[in-house]
Amino acid sequence: MPRFRKASFEHGRVWAITETALRSMLVSAAAQETSVDAIARQWGDQLEGAYSAEVHDGVAVIPVNGPLMRHLSFWSWISGSGAYELLAKEISAAVANGNVRAVVLDIDSPGGEVTGCGELAELIFRMHGEKPIVAYATGLCASAAYWIAFACDEVIVSPTSQVGSIGCVASIRDYRVAEE
Repeated sequence: MPRFRKASFEHGRVWAITETALRSMLVSAAAQETSVDAIARQWGDQLEGAYSAEVHDGVAVIPVNGPLMRHLSFWSWISGSGAYELLAKEISAAVANGNVRAVVLDIDSPGGEVTGCGELAELIFRMHGEKPIVAYATGLCASAAYWIAFACDEVIVSPTSQVGSIGCVASIRDYRVAEE
């Protein structure tokens, strides 16, 4: 069972994500109770099995959607976005499966948390030669998602996709007034 964690942006980590996506996440976070206990009470075990690769004619298709986080969290479940630790397990399982001849990462992501992204990219890069791992950008493939894509054997971009912009952005909250 994947680990369930609070949204990692609450802990001041560095992100490689578009500014618009980060602002949207922060607005959503401000409007919701995101404690692990509150989410577990509301959603229970519905997180189980929410993330799984589909295999079509020997090709494992793994979605890489929304803001990407190091660990499975409220945000990765509620928004259908990805967690690096879960993506690593799914990619590893697909490569190890004898019925899978290739892996496609179906990417539509503005990027995500920096922590964990490099490790996932390194894992994918080390798998070169075992089975083809192809990144297919179907919408937005930016920042951390772009980093992951370029670790793959091949990157395919749909005609209307946006790709690029490996960079970092941070949001800092000023608590000085609250502390007075």
